[in-house]
Amino acid sequence: MQIVPELEEIASRDSRIRELRPHGSAGGDRPRIDQWSDLDLSITTDEPIAVAEDFAREISAHYSPVFAASRSGNSARYTLRLVLSDLRRLDITAVDPTGSAAPIGSTHGCAKIRRAP
Repeated sequence: MQIVPELEEIASRDSRIRELRPHGSAGGDRPRIDQWSDLDLSITTDEPIAVAEDFAREISAHYSPVFAASRSGNSARYTLRLVLSDLRRLDITAVDPTGSAAPIGSTHGCAKIRRAP
């Protein structure tokens, strides 16, 4: 998906984001994604809710309008599901590495942005 480099750029401007990586069908060494696949993203941060909401606002500003959004989770693991106006779907899960939430997906070969804690 061509959107991944643009999302990496957005994430790189937020120092609270320790790591951003695709997972699911877009993760790993051999992504299996097509025009109908959603894009699953994992964000590692100490502030899952605030960071996910701010990241979504940046996405909305860049790809506006966001057609639909849903939210779920808590302060340890927070998920935003966005549908862009062109019907691309993004599932963004922000996880606090010190919380009780389990890591998301495989980390093999797909780290995109990584910062020291």
